[in-house]
Amino acid sequence: MYTFDFTSIDEGYVPILRAILQHGEKTKPRGKETLELSPVAITFSEPTKNVISNKKRKLNYAYMIANTLWTMQGRNDVDSIIRYNHNLADYSDDNNVFSGAYGQRIFRYDGLFDVEDKTYIDSEGATHPDFDLQQIIINQFDNAYNVLKADKNSRQAIINIYNPVQDQRIEVKSISKDVPCTCMIQFLQRGKKLNMIVTMRSNDAYLGMPYDLFLFSTLQRIMAMRLNIKDGT
Repeated sequence: MYTFDFTSIDEGYVPILRAILQHGEKTKPRGKETLELSPVAITFSEPTKNVISNKKRKLNYAYMIANTLWTMQGRNDVDSIIRYNHNLADYSDDNNVFSGAYGQRIFRYDGLFDVEDKTYIDSEGATHPDFDLQQIIINQFDNAYNVLKADKNSRQAIINIYNPVQDQRIEVKSISKDVPCTCMIQFLQRGKKLNMIVTMRSNDAYLGMPYDLFLFSTLQRIMAMRLNIKDGT
């Protein structure tokens, strides 16, 4: 296990990249050679310091902000975000939407729910409930807030992003180009601070990490403000 503990994202970015170059092992997921460091745990004690300022890493700050706002709107459309980063279009399967968009999965999660519609009587005269599947839209962020509002010590404030129904469709010959890297988010209120745990199956440390860290730490900040507590780690 490789563990990193830093005060800010800016402080930790270069040491993380250096560790990958020094200790990463070569592998070829989907035939693409890369250096992999695994397993890794990264902790930032001041997540509000969430912008990387290293001038050698020429970040697209307009996209960083636009992506965060786009995510918070629960969107998954291509057109409204590629104006800030045209390379993203390569990850859409149909040039219209992104299958793994975080915003849609966090704020507008498509789900099916069993609803008791009526009853039926079997051949022996016994009565049974008859369930009907109905589509519902789930705001997982609001649900996590409601869980912590009801029980500040709860360990059930969970947001699931990886969806096996969409992301493990083995009957589909071509796998989506946009399988989410993030699997799950957990909020934990301990004392008067809100901690956030983000579990990822994969993370591109050079390209994606700066934007992911800004996005998730912003969501943590918003949740902490709604709960009227401070940011934790």
